[in-house]
Amino acid sequence: MDRSVFLSGWLFLPSNPKSVLLVTDQAGRPARWQEGALYQRVAAKGIVVCSMDVRGTGEMNPEYGRGAAAYAQSHHSEENYSWASLMLGEPLVFQRASDIAAAARALRARFGNLPLRLAAMGKLTVPGMFAAAETPEISVSYLSGGLVSFRSLVELEEYSHTLANFIPSFLRNADLPDVAASVAPRKLILAGVVDAADKPVGADVVRRSYSKASNVEVREKAAWDLEALAGMAASG
Repeated sequence: MDRSVFLSGWLFLPSNPKSVLLVTDQAGRPARWQEGALYQRVAAKGIVVCSMDVRGTGEMNPEYGRGAAAYAQSHHSEENYSWASLMLGEPLVFQRASDIAAAARALRARFGNLPLRLAAMGKLTVPGMFAAAETPEISVSYLSGGLVSFRSLVELEEYSHTLANFIPSFLRNADLPDVAASVAPRKLILAGVVDAADKPVGADVVRRSYSKASNVEVREKAAWDLEALAGMAASG
């Protein structure tokens, strides 16, 4: 863990907390935090909610370069940050997984033995799955609208999935269903899974892809609302 990286986040504290929910929203920490918005309503159910930014999202976006403004602006994108990360030997997906794991350990240190769950959205489901695999403190993970597999990237001629989740040579040895299986016996909920072109993948197809991961529950829709998050956070 890189102790020189400081993470930003909102912490919503109910008066009598029953569990803790760590949220990584691909819209960034500033999304859905206002009075009466989603994360406050989840907290009203007795759930501590930590909505955090990971590297490259929200307030954790890299600063502009110091060169010419037009050039710096054209290179100020997740794709360029991802390329730089790959060239420096640390894929962005692993940096983000490290951020999520560090936040989970910090929440466990603060809230003791309260059940800790993770909810990740879209492009952040892949680092979320890696974080769950390496962080036993996370008992249940809800991954909404995530990539079905790395194999779908090589099977499609045209894909839209973010470069941030690319890992050189990873597919030679394993794929996301293998990572999911390594999380067992802890539970993974895959909701509204998509392929590399961001097209929905049927629940039956996902179940077959993850047939060796008995800890995986598949849901058809990528819900990101009070029912989905509060229900998951209260689950076993």
